[in-house]
Amino acid sequence: MAFGNEDYNAANMSQTGWQNRIVGQGVKPANQFRAHPNNWRRHPDNQRNSIRGSLGSIGWIQQVIENVRTGNLIDGHARVEEALARSETEPVPFIQVDLSPEEEKLALAVLDPISAQAASDKEQFNALLQEVETDEPGLLALLEDLAKANAVESEKQAEAGDTTEQLGGLEFRIVVECADEQQQAELLERFESEGLKCKALMS
Repeated sequence: MAFGNEDYNAANMSQTGWQNRIVGQGVKPANQFRAHPNNWRRHPDNQRNSIRGSLGSIGWIQQVIENVRTGNLIDGHARVEEALARSETEPVPFIQVDLSPEEEKLALAVLDPISAQAASDKEQFNALLQEVETDEPGLLALLEDLAKANAVESEKQAEAGDTTEQLGGLEFRIVVECADEQQQAELLERFESEGLKCKALMS
């Protein structure tokens, strides 16, 4: 799947009205990063197992994000922490962005939630899982959880969408309140003449 023209450059980007706030990139030791004092994300053990599994079996495929104005991390705290657990001088790839303190806090607040808003194509994801191979325990556990969650969601959607079978054994009735016995008899005769199955009830 192609996403654009290879000749698209920074000059073209500036014409769109969206600013490119990325100003640099590099690699430096894990102990040279500064955690953001307002970082609100917490990373449970299962996520850390997944992070270690990904870094161990695939390696670095995404940089952490550092704000050049403040030196604070905006994204990648858990990866830096895992790198520190290996060695204080473990090399960590990063990109630098140039944001004001106010913009930095906004980015910190919305970056992960925006990613979490993405929906998934269940069939496409199942097809992808069939082609994924790993013997890394942390990733195996993650993939198993994802497969189970996807199967449950697909089952719920199928149940919600298939109303024909659910409604097949139901009977649909109406109750007409009559003023007296004579009106009841007249309506019963009329409905039966129109081919409707009717029963006279008294309560």
